[in-house]
Amino acid sequence: MPVKKMNFTDNKNSKKYEDNPVKKEKNVESKLVYQENNEDTDSNKKMVIKAGRTLLVSTTNNLSKIESTFSNLTGLTVSHSTENGSFFLTFDTVENSLASFHSLREDSQIRVKFANYKIFFKVTGLSDSSDYTNVKQNMTNFIENESGAIVLYFKLYRKGDTYLGLGDFTVDTKEAMDKLLNKEGNLKNYTIGDLTGTFYRFNKTQNKQERYEKQDYT
Repeated sequence: MPVKKMNFTDNKNSKKYEDNPVKKEKNVESKLVYQENNEDTDSNKKMVIKAGRTLLVSTTNNLSKIESTFSNLTGLTVSHSTENGSFFLTFDTVENSLASFHSLREDSQIRVKFANYKIFFKVTGLSDSSDYTNVKQNMTNFIENESGAIVLYFKLYRKGDTYLGLGDFTVDTKEAMDKLLNKEGNLKNYTIGDLTGTFYRFNKTQNKQERYEKQDYT
């Protein structure tokens, strides 16, 4: 399958689980997780995110060498280049992205890590008796089946036992993020059973309280 090459700048209800073929990679993706600071928890705690299908690659060497390396990567479907010389590589499966991750790391002049895309959401229809696990599973199924993403991380915001009607999740491809945030599509304003809400681009400059108080989302 030919690799789709794209250029961009750095600026920037529920269905059955089995419906999404990418979930066949569940056992593979569990082989690698990485940790990231979580602003909503104690500073000593970390949130764990599973490996996805997109890698961010950069090099200290010339670009022609690194681009030639990409031709040897199995399952590479999309290659995005950025203005600063980095590349976002998207693969068909988590198995292939993991294999490429380890392969690229063998070159000391190549820096590689997993890329992920975070989305903030508002949700109505929750009550204090709503089961967190069921809500998470239903929303995750919807997101994965409708966008083709793998959800790497999901969180509903709560204060004590009370849901705040807000949350965030992380997907593994930019294509999926764009699909969920597309104002002209039918996913940005979603309905999942008794739940309704809206997906928004995650604002990294705001803490949870600011996101809770802010009403004017885009």
